[in-house]
Amino acid sequence: MTSDSVHWTYALAADVRVEPGDGGIFLRTPTDEIWMEGAVEIRALELLASVDSSEAQLHARLRSGPDAGDAETRCAALLFQLDRLGLLSRTINSKERRLVSCVPLRPPPGPPPERPPDGPLRLSHRAHARVEAHVLVLELPGAWARIAIHDRDLFPLLHDLAVGRSASQVVVAGHSGQAILAVLALMDWCGLFGEPEADGWSGHDLLFHARTRRGYARVALGKTGFGAPPPDAMAIEGGDRVALEPPDLARLLLEDPPYALVSERRQSLRRQGSIAITSNQLSEFLFRTLHEQGGRRPYPSGGACYPLKAYLGIHQCSGVAPGLYAYSPTRHELVRLSEPGPRLDSLLSDAAAAASVERPPQILIVLAARFTRTQRVYGDLSYSLILKEVGAVFQAAMMAAAAMRLAACPLGCGNSLQFSELAGVDPLTETSVGEMMVGSIDDNV
Repeated sequence: MTSDSVHWTYALAADVRVEPGDGGIFLRTPTDEIWMEGAVEIRALELLASVDSSEAQLHARLRSGPDAGDAETRCAALLFQLDRLGLLSRTINSKERRLVSCVPLRPPPGPPPERPPDGPLRLSHRAHARVEAHVLVLELPGAWARIAIHDRDLFPLLHDLAVGRSASQVVVAGHSGQAILAVLALMDWCGLFGEPEADGWSGHDLLFHARTRRGYARVALGKTGFGAPPPDAMAIEGGDRVALEPPDLARLLLEDPPYALVSERRQSLRRQGSIAITSNQLSEFLFRTLHEQGGRRPYPSGGACYPLKAYLGIHQCSGVAPGLYAYSPTRHELVRLSEPGPRLDSLLSDAAAAASVERPPQILIVLAARFTRTQRVYGDLSYSLILKEVGAVFQAAMMAAAAMRLAACPLGCGNSLQFSELAGVDPLTETSVGEMMVGSIDDNV
């Protein structure tokens, strides 16, 4: 084998653990386990778990062991089986250098292509690059495997593939054409080439979807951490505290409209009345929507982590002075954080613009997430759960508003950095994830 030749080496994928058993060996992934037997197979698996090896290197090491007579045949069969199961990482080597590796996330759709496709090759607009374990990784979200680039001399290749080049036009200094063709074929196998940008999934949406749904990769989704969420480190500190009078539950049980009527009545109302909402109405609305009693709130939360914290930008409310407040769900009170001013006015104006109305809302409720409360329990699933929780709060709030005959309207987006500056919080620690306008109902409704 010359130094310019291209050869493959193999190893078990990084998420595969080898654990000895009675008479065999377990291959365990975050989602599955496979039992393997046979002296040759066990020895080969131990070698594949420790270092990249070519088939020739594996054969040489297996010849000295038991059952050496058919070691090469059994080794080839094992590599084929591991490859079909998506447990085998394969690396292209040339000039005694590792070039790229194909890192499987699930079983492949078929065998690797012998050569790259004809015509211009262009990286998919949905592909993304990131650093993982000190290596640059290329991946199309949702694809069965990703590419790890080991050799820095290959980086100009990414420029050519962003522009679009045929395989014969791609030249990388320091590497043979044979090596580059092998790299391009491997990238094609991993789904990295695509058509020009078109309608459909954006790259970040597809990544979010693939990382928070089962089946795309061997990852444990769900409750991966254990124990109760950490104590609320975001204790509400501020100025004046406004105690809210809890509603009369006995009265609500007698006078509340039936659920069927509330459900029928529920709708987003952007335009608010000329008379401001009262502090008693606000108290009842918050109690119905966000109040916490016995560790539970009126809406579901993954693992009862309750990462959401409500802030109120009050423009008009009879009985409560304008300003920015935080709501304490356990004490059912408002804590004043800041006076009215240009930043709050800007937040309220943005809300009005998002709802296509001219007047700022009487009250803007901002839901901010303390991410680590959920992340330490649910890992990659956390942000998806937080957004689902925002939807649950919106539904609870809309039903409460319908029952109380208030005007409420969830908003599609808000300015997280503007909110963080106003509230004085680190946006990477606590960030806004949902906004809703609330006020008295329009006089003409």
